[in-house]
Amino acid sequence: MKKKHADNFFKHGELRIGTLYDFRNEEKHGSEIGDKDEGTKTLTTDGYHFIDTADSSTIPSWYAKGFNDSFKLVDAARLQIHARDGVRVRLTIPDRYVFCMSDDYDSGLIENGGYSACIRIHNPGDFFAALSKEMRRKANWLGWGKCRYRPRLILGDHDDELEPALIKEERYSYQKEVRAIWAARQDNQDNIEPFILKVKKARYYCELICA
Repeated sequence: MKKKHADNFFKHGELRIGTLYDFRNEEKHGSEIGDKDEGTKTLTTDGYHFIDTADSSTIPSWYAKGFNDSFKLVDAARLQIHARDGVRVRLTIPDRYVFCMSDDYDSGLIENGGYSACIRIHNPGDFFAALSKEMRRKANWLGWGKCRYRPRLILGDHDDELEPALIKEERYSYQKEVRAIWAARQDNQDNIEPFILKVKKARYYCELICA
């Protein structure tokens, strides 16, 4: 981060909480941070696929809901589909609040990324508990984890149900990103946007390692 943001954190406990959809804006964030496909993954068959509504086994389980929502057959109607390039479904999760970190200190990001400071979170459990307590009126805590760097196009039968918010393209792998994720409360889903959160208690679980 920039040094002024590190200073604001240790003085006032200020942190910027971003949103998944905001990171889709590549023009705003640049190619190092922005990713237009954030929060999505696409399940697909491996090439040609035949579907016969008279035989439910021809409809992949991961494809069934989207298929049944798209086609409403009446009475004894039967539909057969020869999908030359296969079938696929794009899954998009609702917007989420996210706080992004790195699993490792990388001086290259300091030198080449336009940053001038780095903070280590030495007690993640208590740190995120403090953040979640302050955010409780906006969102519910989902958890945190390392991003998986892989294509977003996945063979449906091999889908491991990884949260799409933790999927990033392989070109970003050098970032070694870790994300904390919150789901917006039902009454706040239409107003989700990045904001500055002030949590003074969170300072006790961190240390400045570069500035």
